[in-house]
Amino acid sequence: MKIHFVCKGNTFRSRMAEAYLNSKQIKGLEVSSSGIEASNALDGPITWQAQRIIKNNNLIPFESSTWHQTVKESLDGMDLIVFMQKMQYDWCVDGLGFEGKNFEIWDIEDLKNSLEQDSIAIPETEEIYKKITDKIDGLIQRVKLI
Repeated sequence: MKIHFVCKGNTFRSRMAEAYLNSKQIKGLEVSSSGIEASNALDGPITWQAQRIIKNNNLIPFESSTWHQTVKESLDGMDLIVFMQKMQYDWCVDGLGFEGKNFEIWDIEDLKNSLEQDSIAIPETEEIYKKITDKIDGLIQRVKLI
């Protein structure tokens, strides 16, 4: 099975989701991610908040080394595509002609306070990561990946 996560920049939400699901080391599962605005590289290769979560949860061996721009080819052949928000789905439909039937929209918002103090950004990051892991754990059970 092939699962692909899509967010805005591929430097935070989709990268954490990819690393977390890869860490489950499910036989026969291929996990990837991309961002609809990744080629703008606004946050560099990965946000410090995502790297902090990945490091603190021992996910470094399971993370992608860089961001990937969402292109039609990154969606083709996927068994399931997970869009972090409807805006990414809409962009893929309008901009790439995405017509896939096997997708989910998780409604996990991006960081609001990414430029704020650590005392604000860190709790927000932890909350987003928890939403992602809960959704993935539920997906594993629903799709019976294990």
